[in-house]
Amino acid sequence: MVILKVIHKTEMALNLYLTSFKKFNIVNHLFVASDNLACAEIEPYGAHCIQYLNMTTAKTLSIFKTVDYNIKSCIKPRIIADFLKSGFDVLLVDLDIVFLKDPLPFFQNCQECDLITQCDSREINSGFFLIRNTSGGIQLFDRIVTMKLRRPSVDQVYVNKAARKLGNKTKIQCLPGDQFQLGNSFFTRGQRLFIGDNPCNQCVIVHNNYIVSLEGKIYRFKEYGLWAVDKHRYYSDKNRMYISYDNPIDLNNKTKYKEFDNKKMDLMSLKAALIIG
Repeated sequence: MVILKVIHKTEMALNLYLTSFKKFNIVNHLFVASDNLACAEIEPYGAHCIQYLNMTTAKTLSIFKTVDYNIKSCIKPRIIADFLKSGFDVLLVDLDIVFLKDPLPFFQNCQECDLITQCDSREINSGFFLIRNTSGGIQLFDRIVTMKLRRPSVDQVYVNKAARKLGNKTKIQCLPGDQFQLGNSFFTRGQRLFIGDNPCNQCVIVHNNYIVSLEGKIYRFKEYGLWAVDKHRYYSDKNRMYISYDNPIDLNNKTKYKEFDNKKMDLMSLKAALIIG
């Protein structure tokens, strides 16, 4: 089995590696990058990474329904389909996930299943699932690739649509929701905002979804102590008892703010001080 994740944000990829793969000594993992820089950033830490495509637009925003967008949106299902046809089972893990326990033993409970997945209500969650290289698994992802090439949309739409069309040709099992929790369940309903809030002893993974923006995901991980990419150990050092603040405005830059009079500069300084306080 190969544990796979397509990289689009290296900081999140590194956090997944440090908090999950490295922590539980999961060596059969593979990060897949679409440019030559992402692998170079995470490999020094011990992560396994390959470049699947060399896309000059890998880190730029692509417009919905353009050729470039269509190519990017198909990368993940195409990679999975390629691995399945090469004889591998694939566990796909989104970058916004952290393992609290080793999840691999939970995939042994249904040997006849083609797809074992985290579920969102009754829907397949496209961010955490095991797909086996069975006839049902290969058919599922061939259909997803075909659908996405015709009409691009988010992965979760087509994973569920393809599964419904195949019906009982693909055997699917949902993982227990109380152990494999989504962001709304773990953080919001669980009232977990800061380190130590309502420890979840039964939780196996935390999927940090149901929140807007990459910055929001990172901040929530930091506040709950699930962020390992912490150069100065501001969030990870349990003994630090102070607050740090980086003022986004350099008040010493007289050239940039030369049009401001002393009164306005004083007011900006006061606002910065109040933020710190």
